Amino acid sequence: MSIPLDADATTARSRPGARFFVGMALAFLAAAALGFGPSFYLRPLSDAAALRPHVVVHGLVMTAWYLLLLAQALLVARQRVDLHRQLGIFGVLLAVAVFATGLQVNLHIVGRATAEQFEAFLGFATMGIVGLLPFPVLVALAVAWRRKPALHKRLVYWAFVLTIGPAFAPSRPMGAWLDGLVAPALPFFPSDLIWVAALVAYDLRTLRRVHPATWIGFLVLAAYLTVGLGWLSGNATVRSLITTLAGVSA
Repeated sequence: MSIPLDADATTARSRPGARFFVGMALAFLAAAALGFGPSFYLRPLSDAAALRPHVVVHGLVMTAWYLLLLAQALLVARQRVDLHRQLGIFGVLLAVAVFATGLQVNLHIVGRATAEQFEAFLGFATMGIVGLLPFPVLVALAVAWRRKPALHKRLVYWAFVLTIGPAFAPSRPMGAWLDGLVAPALPFFPSDLIWVAALVAYDLRTLRRVHPATWIGFLVLAAYLTVGLGWLSGNATVRSLITTLAGVSA
């Protein structure tokens, strides 16, 4: 998976796209650091209990995922498209690890629930797993259309947007602070609008129009996360399957 590739790589240095994706990669890293700093990155400095090994592995995989975007964007900016494409093979493997470790973390939540906690923990884990489902689809489409750079890099962008969402959860310090800024006017801070606004601005600057992969990608993901996520998470068959995968009985 090449992440991201401008249409004319030989002139990438002069294109706003090179700077844009480097900037967005840094923004994703900053969001991850702010969202998970106290609970993950700075946890060894606190008195909090050590994280379970599978959670540590997931955190390291996610950190590598955001560092990958920065590395790929810098390679394009420096016109090293050959290395950019070679690193893309690692990107596919890392994307598999992102999904696999995310699935494992959520299944462990169900597996360690007591009888009193079971329904609440199952609901939380189901939302987490169902929320991950668009991720492999976006990555697979990005790989399939890697020869169409304009489409490819926007699909990759949406894959990163999908994974950064938990950093803005109300239970995270950054999410709680941002939610407080818009309360009571809004029930939560619309963090996804930051990412779509940035991509729309990039499109208007470079294309003088909004690319279809930008607005279609946003509308599809928004529909899924606002309607499909709730429906699938409450579906008895889906919940039964997750219970089975977790190795427990309801």
